[in-house]
This record gives sequence, structure tokens and C-alpha cells, in this order.
Amino acid sequence: MSITDKIKSVLKVSGKKQKEFSDYLKMSPSTLGNKMLRDSWSASDLIKVADLTGSKLAFIFPDGTQVNFTIDEAHETNRQQKKEVEE
Repeated sequence: MSITDKIKSVLKVSGKKQKEFSDYLKMSPSTLGNKMLRDSWSASDLIKVADLTGSKLAFIFPDGTQVNFTIDEAHETNRQQKKEVEE
């Protein structure tokens, strides 16, 4: 199953529509459609899926240890990328 298929499943389970997701990402539905066709997802995108759907994105180890990814980290990554482009 592709990442796009999993994202579609997460959206469906949460009752969210692709239009809500494109709005949340601040992109047009056609741009989101192209992203889905290319199956092109960053870690930041996946964190945003989790935030939109009220779920968590985490690595869960066999001993139960969890490393969670948060929307604040996604926003910080976006700020750093913008700053690098501006320099």
C-alpha cells in the first residue's frame, strides 16, 4: 500500500475530505491531487495529516518507547526552510 493510499485511509477513518486536507495544507485541490499521484510526501506533510485528523505520528519501539512528531516541529521545519531560501 502506498503512502498516498494510507493517507486516504486515515482521512476516511477520521471523516475528513481531501478538500479539507488541501485547505489545511494551503494548496489547491489539483496541487494536492498531483502530490497524491506522485506519492510525494515529506515528514512535515505526514505530521500535518496527523494533526488534521486528530491522530499521532510516532515511532513505537518493541519496548513501548514512543518518539512522537508534533505539528510544532513541522512548523519549525517550514520556518527553517523559508529562512534558508531567503538567505
